Amino acid sequence: MKDSNGPAARVLDNPEGPAPHRELPAIARGTGVIVGGTALGAVLRYLFHIVIAKKLGPELFGVFILGFSIFKIGAMAAEFGLPQAILRFVPMYQADRDQAKTKGIVLSSIRIVLLAGGTLSSLMILFSRTVSIKLFHDADIVKSLIPLALLLPLAAITSILTSATQGFKIMKIKVIVTEIFEPSARIILVLGLFLMGIRFEGVMASYAAAAIMATLLAWQYLKKVFPSIVERSLPPVYETGKLLSFTWPLFLLRFIGVLLLWTDTLLLGYFKSAEDVGIYTAVQRTVMAGSVMMASINTIFSPFISQLFHQHQLRRLNDLFKTVAKWTFTLSFPIYLALIFFAGPILSMFGQEFKNGAPALVILSLGWLVNSCTGSLGVMITMTGRPIINFSYAVGVFIINILLNWILIPRYGIRGAAMATAISLALGNLVSLVTVRFLLKMHPYREDFLKPLFSGLAAAGVLLVLRRWMFQGSSGFALASEFLIFLLAYIIFLVLLRFSQEEKSTFIQLKNMTWKKAGGSL
Repeated sequence: MKDSNGPAARVLDNPEGPAPHRELPAIARGTGVIVGGTALGAVLRYLFHIVIAKKLGPELFGVFILGFSIFKIGAMAAEFGLPQAILRFVPMYQADRDQAKTKGIVLSSIRIVLLAGGTLSSLMILFSRTVSIKLFHDADIVKSLIPLALLLPLAAITSILTSATQGFKIMKIKVIVTEIFEPSARIILVLGLFLMGIRFEGVMASYAAAAIMATLLAWQYLKKVFPSIVERSLPPVYETGKLLSFTWPLFLLRFIGVLLLWTDTLLLGYFKSAEDVGIYTAVQRTVMAGSVMMASINTIFSPFISQLFHQHQLRRLNDLFKTVAKWTFTLSFPIYLALIFFAGPILSMFGQEFKNGAPALVILSLGWLVNSCTGSLGVMITMTGRPIINFSYAVGVFIINILLNWILIPRYGIRGAAMATAISLALGNLVSLVTVRFLLKMHPYREDFLKPLFSGLAAAGVLLVLRRWMFQGSSGFALASEFLIFLLAYIIFLVLLRFSQEEKSTFIQLKNMTWKKAGGSL
Protein backbone atom coordinates (compact mmCIF):
# COMPACT_ATOMS: atom_id res chain seq x y z
CA MET A 1 0.00 0.00 0.00
CA LYS A 2 1.32 3.42 -0.90
CA ASP A 3 2.11 5.86 1.83
CA SER A 4 1.30 8.99 -0.10
CA ASN A 5 -1.53 9.92 2.20
CA GLY A 6 0.62 9.92 5.32
CA PRO A 7 -0.24 7.95 8.45
CA ALA A 8 -3.90 7.63 7.48
CA ALA A 9 -2.89 5.46 4.55
CA ARG A 10 -1.35 2.91 6.94
CA VAL A 11 -4.55 2.10 8.83
CA LEU A 12 -4.87 -1.35 7.28
CA ASP A 13 -1.15 -2.08 7.63
CA ASN A 14 -1.48 -2.16 11.38
CA PRO A 15 -1.95 -5.80 12.39
CA GLU A 16 -3.88 -4.93 15.52
CA GLY A 17 -7.55 -5.71 15.11
CA PRO A 18 -10.58 -4.16 16.71
CA ALA A 19 -10.31 -6.23 19.88
CA PRO A 20 -11.14 -4.47 23.12
CA HIS A 21 -8.49 -1.82 23.66
CA ARG A 22 -6.36 -1.35 26.72
CA GLU A 23 -7.18 2.37 26.39
CA LEU A 24 -10.91 1.79 26.97
CA PRO A 25 -10.70 1.04 30.71
CA ALA A 26 -8.55 4.16 31.18
CA ILE A 27 -11.00 6.24 29.17
CA ALA A 28 -13.95 4.65 30.98
CA ARG A 29 -12.36 5.32 34.38
CA GLY A 30 -11.57 8.86 33.28
CA THR A 31 -15.06 9.23 31.91
CA GLY A 32 -16.52 8.18 35.24
CA VAL A 33 -14.35 10.69 37.07
CA ILE A 34 -14.69 13.51 34.55
CA VAL A 35 -18.37 13.03 33.70
CA GLY A 36 -19.32 12.61 37.35
CA GLY A 37 -17.21 15.55 38.47
CA THR A 38 -18.12 17.76 35.53
CA ALA A 39 -21.79 16.94 35.99
CA LEU A 40 -21.47 17.97 39.63
CA GLY A 41 -19.65 21.13 38.56
CA ALA A 42 -22.35 21.91 36.01
CA VAL A 43 -25.00 21.44 38.68
CA LEU A 44 -23.11 23.72 41.08
CA ARG A 45 -22.65 26.43 38.44
CA TYR A 46 -26.27 26.05 37.43
CA LEU A 47 -27.34 26.46 41.06
CA PHE A 48 -25.11 29.52 41.35
CA HIS A 49 -26.84 31.10 38.37
CA ILE A 50 -30.27 30.20 39.74
CA VAL A 51 -29.39 31.76 43.12
CA ILE A 52 -28.07 35.01 41.69
CA ALA A 53 -30.81 35.25 39.04
CA LYS A 54 -33.50 34.92 41.72
CA LYS A 55 -31.77 37.49 43.91
CA LEU A 56 -30.82 40.00 41.20
CA GLY A 57 -33.74 39.59 38.76
CA PRO A 58 -33.43 39.35 34.94
CA GLU A 59 -32.07 42.89 34.43
CA LEU A 60 -29.22 42.87 36.97
CA PHE A 61 -28.50 39.24 36.10
CA GLY A 62 -28.14 40.38 32.50
CA VAL A 63 -25.75 43.15 33.58
CA PHE A 64 -23.54 40.57 35.29
CA ILE A 65 -23.66 38.23 32.28
CA LEU A 66 -22.69 40.91 29.77
CA GLY A 67 -19.59 41.71 31.80
CA PHE A 68 -18.93 38.02 32.29
CA SER A 69 -19.12 37.39 28.53
CA ILE A 70 -16.35 39.93 27.90
CA PHE A 71 -14.32 38.34 30.71
CA LYS A 72 -14.68 34.82 29.23
CA ILE A 73 -13.54 36.01 25.82
CA GLY A 74 -10.54 37.76 27.40
CA ALA A 75 -9.62 34.74 29.53
CA MET A 76 -9.71 32.45 26.51
CA ALA A 77 -7.55 34.90 24.55
CA ALA A 78 -5.01 34.98 27.39
CA GLU A 79 -4.75 31.18 27.26
CA PHE A 80 -3.60 31.44 23.63
CA GLY A 81 -4.56 27.83 22.91
CA LEU A 82 -1.93 26.60 25.37
CA PRO A 83 -4.15 24.23 27.40
CA GLN A 84 -4.85 22.22 24.24
CA ALA A 85 -1.16 22.32 23.27
CA ILE A 86 -0.21 20.95 26.69
CA LEU A 87 -2.67 18.07 26.18
CA ARG A 88 -0.83 17.24 22.97
CA PHE A 89 2.83 17.73 23.93
CA VAL A 90 2.93 16.46 27.53
CA PRO A 91 1.68 12.94 26.61
CA MET A 92 4.14 12.83 23.70
CA TYR A 93 7.12 13.84 25.87
CA GLN A 94 6.05 11.49 28.65
CA ALA A 95 5.86 8.63 26.13
CA ASP A 96 9.46 9.53 25.17
CA ARG A 97 10.40 9.91 28.88
CA ASP A 98 11.64 13.45 28.29
CA GLN A 99 11.10 15.30 31.57
CA ALA A 100 13.12 18.35 30.57
CA LYS A 101 10.91 19.12 27.56
CA THR A 102 7.80 18.46 29.64
CA LYS A 103 8.98 21.02 32.19
CA GLY A 104 9.83 23.50 29.44
CA ILE A 105 6.38 23.25 27.85
CA VAL A 106 4.59 23.87 31.15
CA LEU A 107 6.81 26.77 32.25
CA SER A 108 6.66 28.43 28.83
CA SER A 109 2.87 28.22 28.90
CA ILE A 110 2.68 29.77 32.36
CA ARG A 111 4.88 32.71 31.37
CA ILE A 112 2.97 33.38 28.15
CA VAL A 113 -0.45 33.44 29.81
CA LEU A 114 0.81 35.68 32.62
CA LEU A 115 1.99 38.25 30.09
CA ALA A 116 -1.11 37.97 27.90
CA GLY A 117 -3.49 37.94 30.87
CA GLY A 118 -1.97 41.05 32.44
CA THR A 119 -2.11 42.94 29.14
CA LEU A 120 -5.72 42.02 28.39
CA SER A 121 -6.78 42.76 31.97
CA SER A 122 -5.38 46.28 31.66
CA LEU A 123 -7.16 46.83 28.34
CA MET A 124 -10.49 45.64 29.78
CA ILE A 125 -10.22 48.10 32.66
CA LEU A 126 -9.13 50.93 30.37
CA PHE A 127 -12.03 50.50 27.94
CA SER A 128 -14.67 49.26 30.38
CA ARG A 129 -16.77 52.43 30.31
CA THR A 130 -16.60 52.69 26.52
CA VAL A 131 -17.75 49.09 26.09
CA SER A 132 -20.55 49.52 28.61
CA ILE A 133 -22.03 52.67 27.11
CA LYS A 134 -21.21 52.43 23.41
CA LEU A 135 -21.78 48.71 22.91
CA PHE A 136 -24.42 47.74 25.48
CA HIS A 137 -25.95 51.17 26.23
CA ASP A 138 -25.82 50.52 29.99
CA ALA A 139 -23.26 52.21 32.28
CA ASP A 140 -23.96 49.69 35.07
CA ILE A 141 -22.03 47.00 33.20
CA VAL A 142 -18.81 48.70 34.37
CA LYS A 143 -19.62 47.29 37.82
CA SER A 144 -19.06 43.75 36.53
CA LEU A 145 -16.39 44.42 33.90
CA ILE A 146 -13.70 45.89 36.14
CA PRO A 147 -13.73 43.28 38.96
CA LEU A 148 -13.79 40.43 36.44
CA ALA A 149 -10.93 42.00 34.47
CA LEU A 150 -8.72 41.76 37.55
CA LEU A 151 -9.39 38.00 37.69
CA LEU A 152 -8.49 37.37 34.06
CA PRO A 153 -4.82 36.32 34.58
CA LEU A 154 -5.82 33.95 37.39
CA ALA A 155 -8.42 32.22 35.23
CA ALA A 156 -5.86 31.64 32.46
CA ILE A 157 -3.21 30.35 34.89
CA THR A 158 -5.64 27.89 36.49
CA SER A 159 -6.50 26.51 33.07
CA ILE A 160 -2.81 25.93 32.29
CA LEU A 161 -2.11 24.24 35.61
CA THR A 162 -5.07 21.85 35.44
CA SER A 163 -4.38 21.03 31.78
CA ALA A 164 -0.81 20.11 32.72
CA THR A 165 -2.08 17.52 35.22
CA GLN A 166 -4.43 16.17 32.54
CA GLY A 167 -1.46 15.77 30.24
CA PHE A 168 -0.19 13.18 32.74
CA LYS A 169 -3.58 11.41 32.28
CA ILE A 170 -4.64 12.29 35.82
CA MET A 171 -8.21 13.49 35.32
CA LYS A 172 -9.42 13.93 38.88
CA ILE A 173 -7.35 17.03 39.67
CA LYS A 174 -9.11 19.21 37.12
CA VAL A 175 -12.41 17.90 38.43
CA ILE A 176 -11.50 18.68 42.04
CA VAL A 177 -10.24 22.19 41.31
CA THR A 178 -12.53 23.54 38.59
CA GLU A 179 -15.66 21.40 38.93
CA ILE A 180 -15.98 20.89 42.68
CA PHE A 181 -13.87 23.28 44.75
CA GLU A 182 -14.23 26.53 42.82
CA PRO A 183 -18.01 26.43 42.14
CA SER A 184 -18.71 25.14 45.67
CA ALA A 185 -16.69 27.97 47.19
CA ARG A 186 -18.50 30.43 44.95
CA ILE A 187 -21.95 29.26 46.09
CA ILE A 188 -21.03 29.20 49.78
CA LEU A 189 -19.51 32.67 49.60
CA VAL A 190 -22.33 34.26 47.64
CA LEU A 191 -25.00 32.80 49.93
CA GLY A 192 -23.15 34.17 52.95
CA LEU A 193 -22.84 37.61 51.35
CA PHE A 194 -26.51 37.60 50.35
CA LEU A 195 -27.45 36.85 53.96
CA MET A 196 -25.40 39.91 54.93
CA GLY A 197 -27.47 42.00 52.51
CA ILE A 198 -24.70 42.38 49.89
CA ARG A 199 -26.23 41.73 46.46
CA PHE A 200 -24.37 42.55 43.23
CA GLU A 201 -21.10 43.27 45.01
CA GLY A 202 -21.48 39.92 46.77
CA VAL A 203 -21.58 38.12 43.42
CA MET A 204 -18.36 39.80 42.31
CA ALA A 205 -16.60 39.17 45.64
CA SER A 206 -17.52 35.48 45.59
CA TYR A 207 -16.06 35.11 42.09
CA ALA A 208 -12.82 36.80 43.11
CA ALA A 209 -12.22 34.80 46.28
CA ALA A 210 -13.04 31.45 44.64
CA ALA A 211 -10.75 32.19 41.67
CA ILE A 212 -7.77 33.03 43.90
CA MET A 213 -8.18 29.88 45.99
CA ALA A 214 -8.60 27.69 42.87
CA THR A 215 -5.34 28.96 41.36
CA LEU A 216 -3.39 28.23 44.54
CA LEU A 217 -4.92 24.75 44.82
CA ALA A 218 -4.12 23.91 41.19
CA TRP A 219 -0.47 24.92 41.68
CA GLN A 220 -0.15 22.69 44.72
CA TYR A 221 -1.57 19.74 42.80
CA LEU A 222 0.79 20.27 39.84
CA LYS A 223 3.81 20.27 42.17
CA LYS A 224 2.60 16.96 43.61
CA VAL A 225 2.04 15.34 40.19
CA PHE A 226 5.19 16.76 38.59
CA PRO A 227 7.71 17.65 41.32
CA SER A 228 10.33 18.49 38.69
CA ILE A 229 8.42 21.69 37.94
CA VAL A 230 10.10 23.31 40.98
CA GLU A 231 13.35 21.31 41.07
CA ARG A 232 16.41 23.29 40.05
CA SER A 233 18.32 20.07 39.33
CA LEU A 234 16.30 19.56 36.14
CA PRO A 235 16.87 22.43 33.68
CA PRO A 236 13.89 22.90 31.37
CA VAL A 237 14.25 22.53 27.62
CA TYR A 238 12.22 25.30 26.05
CA GLU A 239 10.66 24.83 22.63
CA THR A 240 8.76 28.09 22.55
CA GLY A 241 8.86 28.38 18.76
CA LYS A 242 7.45 24.89 18.31
CA LEU A 243 4.85 25.56 21.00
CA LEU A 244 3.67 28.83 19.50
CA SER A 245 3.59 27.46 15.97
CA PHE A 246 1.16 24.82 17.19
CA THR A 247 -0.88 27.09 19.47
CA TRP A 248 -1.56 30.09 17.26
CA PRO A 249 -4.12 28.29 15.08
CA LEU A 250 -5.52 26.72 18.26
CA PHE A 251 -5.77 30.17 19.80
CA LEU A 252 -7.59 31.53 16.78
CA LEU A 253 -9.83 28.47 16.74
CA ARG A 254 -10.66 28.82 20.43
CA PHE A 255 -11.12 32.56 20.05
CA ILE A 256 -13.62 32.04 17.26
CA GLY A 257 -15.26 29.23 19.23
CA VAL A 258 -15.75 31.38 22.33
CA LEU A 259 -16.98 34.28 20.22
CA LEU A 260 -19.40 31.86 18.57
CA LEU A 261 -20.60 30.81 22.01
CA TRP A 262 -21.11 34.40 23.17
CA THR A 263 -22.13 36.12 19.91
CA ASP A 264 -25.84 35.62 20.52
CA THR A 265 -25.53 37.03 24.06
CA LEU A 266 -23.49 40.04 22.95
CA LEU A 267 -25.80 40.85 20.03
CA LEU A 268 -28.85 40.45 22.27
CA GLY A 269 -27.25 43.04 24.53
CA TYR A 270 -26.69 45.29 21.53
CA PHE A 271 -30.11 44.96 19.89
CA LYS A 272 -32.31 44.26 22.91
CA SER A 273 -32.08 44.78 26.70
CA ALA A 274 -30.15 43.42 29.67
CA GLU A 275 -33.40 41.70 30.72
CA ASP A 276 -33.48 39.73 27.45
CA VAL A 277 -29.84 38.80 28.03
CA GLY A 278 -30.71 37.56 31.52
CA ILE A 279 -33.52 35.32 30.25
CA TYR A 280 -31.45 34.00 27.35
CA THR A 281 -28.56 33.25 29.70
CA ALA A 282 -30.86 31.01 31.74
CA VAL A 283 -31.65 29.20 28.47
CA GLN A 284 -27.98 28.92 27.53
CA ARG A 285 -26.86 27.68 30.93
CA THR A 286 -29.60 25.08 30.91
CA VAL A 287 -28.82 23.68 27.47
CA MET A 288 -25.09 23.68 28.16
CA ALA A 289 -25.75 21.08 30.86
CA GLY A 290 -26.20 18.58 28.05
CA SER A 291 -22.80 19.41 26.60
CA VAL A 292 -21.11 18.32 29.83
CA MET A 293 -20.95 14.73 28.63
CA MET A 294 -19.34 15.53 25.29
CA ALA A 295 -16.88 18.04 26.76
CA SER A 296 -15.88 15.60 29.49
CA ILE A 297 -15.28 12.67 27.17
CA ASN A 298 -13.42 14.84 24.66
CA THR A 299 -11.13 16.04 27.45
CA ILE A 300 -10.24 12.44 28.29
CA PHE A 301 -10.03 11.31 24.67
CA SER A 302 -7.66 14.11 23.54
CA PRO A 303 -4.34 12.77 24.91
CA PHE A 304 -5.17 9.27 23.63
CA ILE A 305 -5.73 10.66 20.13
CA SER A 306 -2.39 12.44 20.25
CA GLN A 307 -0.49 9.39 21.51
CA LEU A 308 -2.08 6.80 19.18
CA PHE A 309 -1.67 9.03 16.12
CA HIS A 310 1.93 9.78 17.08
CA GLN A 311 2.59 6.03 17.29
CA HIS A 312 0.68 5.35 14.02
CA GLN A 313 -1.80 3.09 15.82
CA LEU A 314 -4.59 4.25 13.54
CA ARG A 315 -6.75 1.17 13.52
CA ARG A 316 -7.00 1.33 17.29
CA LEU A 317 -7.69 5.04 17.05
CA ASN A 318 -10.47 4.42 14.54
CA ASP A 319 -12.18 1.83 16.74
CA LEU A 320 -11.74 4.01 19.80
CA PHE A 321 -13.24 6.98 17.94
CA LYS A 322 -16.42 5.01 17.25
CA THR A 323 -16.70 3.72 20.81
CA VAL A 324 -16.26 7.20 22.28
CA ALA A 325 -18.83 8.62 19.84
CA LYS A 326 -21.40 6.06 20.95
CA TRP A 327 -20.71 6.71 24.63
CA THR A 328 -21.07 10.46 24.07
CA PHE A 329 -24.39 10.10 22.28
CA THR A 330 -25.72 7.55 24.78
CA LEU A 331 -25.09 9.92 27.68
CA SER A 332 -26.17 13.14 25.92
CA PHE A 333 -29.31 12.09 24.05
CA PRO A 334 -31.67 11.68 27.05
CA ILE A 335 -30.53 15.01 28.48
CA TYR A 336 -31.51 16.98 25.37
CA LEU A 337 -34.80 15.12 25.05
CA ALA A 338 -35.58 15.96 28.68
CA LEU A 339 -34.77 19.64 28.07
CA ILE A 340 -37.18 19.66 25.12
CA PHE A 341 -40.03 18.02 27.06
CA PHE A 342 -39.54 19.99 30.31
CA ALA A 343 -38.34 23.37 28.99
CA GLY A 344 -40.88 25.58 30.79
CA PRO A 345 -40.72 23.98 34.26
CA ILE A 346 -36.91 23.91 34.18
CA LEU A 347 -36.61 27.62 33.38
CA SER A 348 -39.17 28.53 36.05
CA MET A 349 -36.51 27.61 38.63
CA PHE A 350 -34.81 30.92 37.78
CA GLY A 351 -38.09 32.79 38.35
CA GLN A 352 -41.42 32.98 36.59
CA GLU A 353 -40.16 35.72 34.23
CA PHE A 354 -37.64 33.28 32.77
CA LYS A 355 -40.32 30.88 31.43
CA ASN A 356 -40.59 33.13 28.35
CA GLY A 357 -37.35 31.51 27.19
CA ALA A 358 -38.90 28.03 26.82
CA PRO A 359 -39.20 28.12 22.97
CA ALA A 360 -35.56 29.20 22.72
CA LEU A 361 -34.54 26.31 24.99
CA VAL A 362 -36.28 23.82 22.69
CA ILE A 363 -34.54 25.29 19.63
CA LEU A 364 -31.09 25.30 21.24
CA SER A 365 -31.56 21.76 22.53
CA LEU A 366 -32.23 20.56 18.98
CA GLY A 367 -29.02 22.23 17.80
CA TRP A 368 -26.91 20.66 20.54
CA LEU A 369 -28.60 17.31 19.92
CA VAL A 370 -27.20 17.38 16.39
CA ASN A 371 -23.81 18.24 17.88
CA SER A 372 -23.91 15.18 20.17
CA CYS A 373 -24.59 12.90 17.17
CA THR A 374 -21.26 13.64 15.52
CA GLY A 375 -18.72 12.46 18.09
CA SER A 376 -15.32 14.01 18.82
CA LEU A 377 -14.76 15.50 15.37
CA GLY A 378 -13.09 18.74 16.42
CA VAL A 379 -10.55 17.13 18.76
CA MET A 380 -9.81 14.43 16.16
CA ILE A 381 -8.85 17.10 13.64
CA THR A 382 -6.83 19.15 16.15
CA MET A 383 -5.04 16.34 17.97
CA THR A 384 -3.90 14.74 14.72
CA GLY A 385 -1.96 17.93 13.96
CA ARG A 386 -4.44 19.88 11.82
CA PRO A 387 -5.67 22.76 14.02
CA ILE A 388 -5.57 25.18 11.07
CA ILE A 389 -8.40 23.22 9.42
CA ASN A 390 -10.57 23.57 12.49
CA PHE A 391 -9.76 27.26 12.57
CA SER A 392 -10.79 27.86 8.96
CA TYR A 393 -14.09 26.05 9.54
CA ALA A 394 -14.70 27.95 12.76
CA VAL A 395 -14.23 31.27 10.94
CA GLY A 396 -16.83 30.28 8.37
CA VAL A 397 -19.32 29.16 11.02
CA PHE A 398 -18.64 32.30 13.04
CA ILE A 399 -19.40 34.55 10.08
CA ILE A 400 -22.62 32.63 9.38
CA ASN A 401 -23.57 32.88 13.05
CA ILE A 402 -23.06 36.65 13.13
CA LEU A 403 -25.14 37.12 9.98
CA LEU A 404 -27.94 34.92 11.28
CA ASN A 405 -27.96 36.68 14.66
CA TRP A 406 -27.92 40.07 12.97
CA ILE A 407 -30.95 39.09 10.87
CA LEU A 408 -32.94 37.04 13.38
CA ILE A 409 -32.46 38.81 16.74
CA PRO A 410 -34.12 42.13 15.73
CA ARG A 411 -37.11 40.18 14.38
CA TYR A 412 -37.46 37.27 16.82
CA GLY A 413 -35.44 38.33 19.87
CA ILE A 414 -34.43 35.43 22.13
CA ARG A 415 -35.81 32.82 19.74
CA GLY A 416 -33.80 34.35 16.89
CA ALA A 417 -30.58 34.06 18.88
CA ALA A 418 -31.35 30.39 19.56
CA MET A 419 -32.12 29.69 15.89
CA ALA A 420 -28.86 31.30 14.76
CA THR A 421 -26.77 29.21 17.17
CA ALA A 422 -28.58 25.95 16.38
CA ILE A 423 -28.14 26.36 12.63
CA SER A 424 -24.47 27.30 13.00
CA LEU A 425 -23.76 24.25 15.17
CA ALA A 426 -25.38 21.91 12.67
CA LEU A 427 -23.44 23.35 9.71
CA GLY A 428 -20.10 23.23 11.53
CA ASN A 429 -20.52 19.60 12.52
CA LEU A 430 -21.55 18.52 9.02
CA VAL A 431 -18.39 20.03 7.52
CA SER A 432 -16.17 18.48 10.22
CA LEU A 433 -17.77 15.08 9.65
CA VAL A 434 -16.89 15.20 5.95
CA THR A 435 -13.35 16.38 6.76
CA VAL A 436 -12.54 13.56 9.20
CA ARG A 437 -13.88 11.04 6.70
CA PHE A 438 -11.74 12.49 3.88
CA LEU A 439 -8.47 13.10 5.77
CA LEU A 440 -8.37 10.22 8.25
CA LYS A 441 -10.66 7.74 6.47
CA MET A 442 -12.70 7.55 9.70
CA HIS A 443 -16.24 8.29 10.82
CA PRO A 444 -17.91 8.01 14.24
CA TYR A 445 -20.72 5.59 13.36
CA ARG A 446 -21.33 1.88 13.55
CA GLU A 447 -24.46 -0.27 13.87
CA ASP A 448 -24.83 -0.14 17.65
CA PHE A 449 -24.97 3.68 17.45
CA LEU A 450 -28.67 3.15 16.67
CA LYS A 451 -29.31 1.59 20.11
CA PRO A 452 -29.33 4.84 22.13
CA LEU A 453 -31.22 6.56 19.31
CA PHE A 454 -33.98 3.97 19.38
CA SER A 455 -33.99 3.88 23.21
CA GLY A 456 -34.40 7.65 23.43
CA LEU A 457 -37.19 7.81 20.87
CA ALA A 458 -38.98 4.87 22.48
CA ALA A 459 -38.71 6.49 25.93
CA ALA A 460 -40.07 9.73 24.46
CA GLY A 461 -42.99 7.76 23.00
CA VAL A 462 -43.72 6.27 26.42
CA LEU A 463 -43.70 9.74 27.96
CA LEU A 464 -46.09 11.14 25.34
CA VAL A 465 -48.55 8.30 25.91
CA LEU A 466 -48.42 8.77 29.68
CA ARG A 467 -48.89 12.50 29.33
CA ARG A 468 -52.07 11.90 27.39
CA TRP A 469 -53.59 9.24 29.63
CA MET A 470 -52.08 9.73 33.10
CA PHE A 471 -50.24 13.02 33.71
CA GLN A 472 -52.43 15.93 32.70
CA GLY A 473 -51.46 18.38 35.43
CA SER A 474 -48.42 20.57 35.87
CA SER A 475 -47.70 19.96 39.54
CA GLY A 476 -44.18 19.36 40.73
CA PHE A 477 -45.01 15.78 41.61
CA ALA A 478 -46.40 15.08 38.11
CA LEU A 479 -43.37 16.61 36.40
CA ALA A 480 -40.91 14.72 38.62
CA SER A 481 -42.80 11.48 37.94
CA GLU A 482 -42.71 12.10 34.18
CA PHE A 483 -38.98 12.71 34.24
CA LEU A 484 -38.21 9.60 36.29
CA ILE A 485 -40.39 7.43 34.07
CA PHE A 486 -38.69 8.82 30.96
CA LEU A 487 -35.21 8.16 32.36
CA LEU A 488 -36.14 4.69 33.57
CA ALA A 489 -37.67 3.81 30.19
CA TYR A 490 -34.49 4.94 28.41
CA ILE A 491 -32.31 2.75 30.62
CA ILE A 492 -34.64 -0.26 30.24
CA PHE A 493 -34.62 0.00 26.45
CA LEU A 494 -30.80 0.26 26.45
CA VAL A 495 -30.52 -2.90 28.57
CA LEU A 496 -33.02 -4.78 26.39
CA LEU A 497 -30.98 -3.94 23.29
CA ARG A 498 -27.88 -5.34 25.03
CA PHE A 499 -24.39 -3.93 25.36
CA SER A 500 -21.67 -4.76 22.84
CA GLN A 501 -18.94 -7.31 23.62
CA GLU A 502 -16.41 -4.48 23.66
CA GLU A 503 -18.40 -2.60 26.30
CA LYS A 504 -18.91 -5.74 28.38
CA SER A 505 -15.17 -6.40 28.28
CA THR A 506 -14.46 -2.84 29.37
CA PHE A 507 -16.94 -3.09 32.25
CA ILE A 508 -15.38 -6.37 33.39
CA GLN A 509 -11.87 -4.89 33.29
CA LEU A 510 -13.08 -1.87 35.24
CA LYS A 511 -14.76 -4.10 37.80
CA ASN A 512 -11.62 -6.19 38.24
CA MET A 513 -9.45 -3.09 38.57
CA THR A 514 -11.85 -1.62 41.11
CA TRP A 515 -11.84 -4.80 43.23
CA LYS A 516 -8.05 -5.06 42.98
CA LYS A 517 -7.64 -1.45 44.05
CA ALA A 518 -10.12 -1.89 46.88
CA GLY A 519 -8.35 -5.07 48.04
CA GLY A 520 -4.99 -3.36 47.93
CA SER A 521 -6.23 -0.58 50.16
CA LEU A 522 -7.47 -2.89 52.93
